[in-house]
Amino acid sequence: MYGQKFKALRLQQHISLEQAANRVISPSTLSRWENNKIDIRFNLVIKLLDNIHINLKEFTNYCKINHSNPFVAKVAMYYEANDDRHILQLIQSKKKEYQNSHNQFDLLLLAIACNCYYDLTDNNVFPVSYQKKLFYILSNIEYWTEMYINVFGNTVFLYDSKELYSISIRILKNLNSNTFNDFQEYYYALSSVINALTALIIKNPKLASQLLTKIEKVSIPKPISYLKIRTNVLKYLLDYRLGKTYEKLISIKLENLKWLGLTDIAKDLTFFFNRIKNDRSPLS
Repeated sequence: MYGQKFKALRLQQHISLEQAANRVISPSTLSRWENNKIDIRFNLVIKLLDNIHINLKEFTNYCKINHSNPFVAKVAMYYEANDDRHILQLIQSKKKEYQNSHNQFDLLLLAIACNCYYDLTDNNVFPVSYQKKLFYILSNIEYWTEMYINVFGNTVFLYDSKELYSISIRILKNLNSNTFNDFQEYYYALSSVINALTALIIKNPKLASQLLTKIEKVSIPKPISYLKIRTNVLKYLLDYRLGKTYEKLISIKLENLKWLGLTDIAKDLTFFFNRIKNDRSPLS
């Protein structure tokens, strides 16, 4: 995907393959990357961008998933309507598309749809081989663009516990080292890790406890302080999952969210609370 984006920017400026590859990689290697045949290291991408006069920020903005992407928009619409039947139809269509294209972007979109389907049905239809590819992609990212952050935050049910935890820790390290200069990226990064915490509370409460401890050390700016409130309620839900607190206390916390006007968060966490109560899987 990124190679194709690079190629488009190169051609717009009428820069030859040889000029773009100069002193970085061979023209043939660049051609293979531009056509999604191989991946190349992040430090080489930076040097290639210099050759076509594009800075990293411009390139990452150019490569973002368009939030008006028709496929994502349809998945979101059916997800909000709890319409798992139509999401499954989209999954089947996108899976065929990916099998023909082998395009990384199609894989990421398919993963998002499968995650939504799993959240509604508890049925994982994302193939194991695809899951391995997805984890490989995200576990080898050196620069977390908003696109990759959003993909992770919207695919948290597709990883096993250790994978989910390891990717979350990588993002938290970037948060703590102030890698995210853009406020919106910071927000999405923190939100994605909190989504991972939510999944871990079900999958592996012990790892969820470890992740929660690390999340609580992250500075949360006032404009997004409601993420701190959400994390606080998730802490009580984790305690409930571990048998350390009572249902009545959770109900009070959820009612307090409504009183604060955080009705959407209250609705989501109430749904999650009911899911925990109905879950009969043993604690990890």
